[in-house]
Amino acid sequence: EAIEQNNLYHIEMAKKLQNAIESSGFELYYQPIFTLADNTIHGFEALLRWNEVSRGFISPAEFIPLAEDTGQIYAIERWVFQSALSQKKAWNASGFNDITLSINLSSKTLISDVSFAIIESYLKEFNDDLSTVVIEITETALITDMHKVIMRVERLKELGVKIALDDFGTGYSSLTHIKVLPVDIVKLDRSFISQIENKGKDELIVSSVIELVKKLDHQLVAE
Repeated sequence: EAIEQNNLYHIEMAKKLQNAIESSGFELYYQPIFTLADNTIHGFEALLRWNEVSRGFISPAEFIPLAEDTGQIYAIERWVFQSALSQKKAWNASGFNDITLSINLSSKTLISDVSFAIIESYLKEFNDDLSTVVIEITETALITDMHKVIMRVERLKELGVKIALDDFGTGYSSLTHIKVLPVDIVKLDRSFISQIENKGKDELIVSSVIELVKKLDHQLVAE
């Protein structure tokens, strides 16, 4: 019975996701990224939000895995990139060219030939300077096809964008990844930051990662 209920829930959610895709039911929120040295806004991260008609806001942690399972993530991600890049052009036109914009790229799209080519075409059509656009990738895709991921990241770098390694320190995280991947930014997972005041292992790990990232000549973002 529990399995049946779970299946029915996923079917219903997939239908609602499809409705949201077809009716532009998603929104992008822009979370500021601060430079701690002078407390100025360095850039923004585009965060996907879904305000579903009957349930209200549904957490991305709930609907993104489902979208990846159903393949709906490809259509959603195309909308995200088109919307976010359009917003970046508007900022540039208003004189905020130096503000960076971070966009998340799913592991599914990163290793998909068709979907990756479409995202790549959006970036090529952008026309403005791509050096202030950051593509964030997670390490999930790396365990699937490391060789393909490295090639894809290098292709993105050739377009001029910067690459951020998201959620560093959790899941499949490995020092090998920041060694072999041509990343520019390392994002330290919030699970370390939230406990940093305890003056224990978390503080020691964070300080060690900061030192390591500096020596590798990468930028560090603390979530």
